[in-house]
Amino acid sequence: MTITPTPRIDSHRLYGVEFLRGMAAVLVMLAHAAHIISDHGDQSLGNFWQFGRAGVDFFFVLSGFIIALVHAEDIGCPPAFRAFWIKRLVRIYPLYILVTIPWLLLLWISPTPDRSERDVLHVLASLVLWPEVPEPVLGVGWSLRHELAFYAMFGVMIWRRRLGESLMLVWFAVILVGMIYQMFQGEPPFGGGSLGTVFLRGFNLDFIFGIVIARMLRRGALPQAKMLLAAGVVIFLATGMYESFGPSVMHEWPVRNLSYALGAALMLAGMGSLDMTGIKTPRLAIRIGAASYSIYLVHLPVLVVLEFFMRFVPHIHEIPIELRHAAAVMVTLVIGVAASEIVEQPLLRWMRKRLLPRRDARVTPQPVAANP
Repeated sequence: MTITPTPRIDSHRLYGVEFLRGMAAVLVMLAHAAHIISDHGDQSLGNFWQFGRAGVDFFFVLSGFIIALVHAEDIGCPPAFRAFWIKRLVRIYPLYILVTIPWLLLLWISPTPDRSERDVLHVLASLVLWPEVPEPVLGVGWSLRHELAFYAMFGVMIWRRRLGESLMLVWFAVILVGMIYQMFQGEPPFGGGSLGTVFLRGFNLDFIFGIVIARMLRRGALPQAKMLLAAGVVIFLATGMYESFGPSVMHEWPVRNLSYALGAALMLAGMGSLDMTGIKTPRLAIRIGAASYSIYLVHLPVLVVLEFFMRFVPHIHEIPIELRHAAAVMVTLVIGVAASEIVEQPLLRWMRKRLLPRRDARVTPQPVAANP
């Protein structure tokens, strides 16, 4: 009798997951584009794209998934601690700084109302992603601070497995208690300092959804993968339609955030299982997914510049807002992909080659974050 081996998940061939990552980046971009490319508050398709900020929940779930998958064998292995942090810091900071600096120059020419970009301490804190209360100069950097908080917890698991797992469980438990408190009291329980806005914010609970899915898929493909994927899409989009057109609730409503996280987790479970069985993914979708971090970093500056130049196009307001929105998104998407292929990926390979041993220098699918 021939025994068919259970397919194992391979972080190098998660092309379907890469596709989802690209779609999440595009979703965030659509939301921001609808806000920036608007007519006196009137947005493309009304309020439809408001739910696009849910891409941040997807990215945090994806981060938990990828980190738990790629570094599963490193847990409890102290020698892997250094390589883990080099990979994480190289992944986040170089491109982030490269995008922030020209954005600072642009803001110097056209300053914000509070002129925070001219506060030296604020700029330095922004560049290092220090967990201060104000948002970084490059607004999307707020979510990278959550990524770093998660990396710190996971890094402890690599250094000391039991200690790290205990800290991770306590961290998630405190966040969950805080979310329950917020549901009933209508306000965050931990105040407005950096502790509450970064380390104990409800978004951090998204990471555990990804960790759970990664551990499940390491045992083999899940049954009914297409059903899991479809269920995740339905839950995610239904939650999105409730946010866009339903009754007004608090900005970070725990029920909504957890619903997005559940939908994202089911999508990853289904698509990850399909990847293990050989699903084919369009090449363009893979390219967009691989460029999602660049898209995430550059899309706000690019959209702001596009909106400025659109003002000088004759009869621009005679063009339907939906067409202007779509055109801005397409241009921004092309620029984001180009930034990834021309700058991000070569820079990442160059830095890893010089900072890591050869066996650790490979480029694997990496998590990103988004600004809702």
